[in-house]
Amino acid sequence: MNISEAEISDAIEIFDLLFIMHSEMGQGRFSDEKVVFYIRYHIEENRIFIIKEEGVIIAVLGIELVSYWYSEDQYLIDTFFYVHPHFRKTGAATLLMEAARENAKNLNLKLKIAVVNPERAKQRVVPIHGYTPDGYIMEL
Repeated sequence: MNISEAEISDAIEIFDLLFIMHSEMGQGRFSDEKVVFYIRYHIEENRIFIIKEEGVIIAVLGIELVSYWYSEDQYLIDTFFYVHPHFRKTGAATLLMEAARENAKNLNLKLKIAVVNPERAKQRVVPIHGYTPDGYIMEL
């Protein structure tokens, strides 16, 4: 597996992968324009990491610089994080998380990764990668 920062020439493949992610997760309506905007923004900021297998993007992680509404303290958080279903349990997610962690470390910032499945994260992500839970997102 080859991990790298995304370039503008990767945008169409990233879009296609994020479309698959949305099809799997199904939250909200998919907006082509908004997805294109975020891909371009993240590429310009050098904050999309991709993994290619045989020249095809199989995993993507986009992170952005944000702050709490009440603070000037900034941190990095994932905007999108997806591994194609055929390439799960290959270590791709781990490679992406390590790249994002290294990026945050170089900037002296904290990194936050959203988790869709908290129970799985408790079993795999927290013990292996040393992340600590920081709340949960609730949907009503």
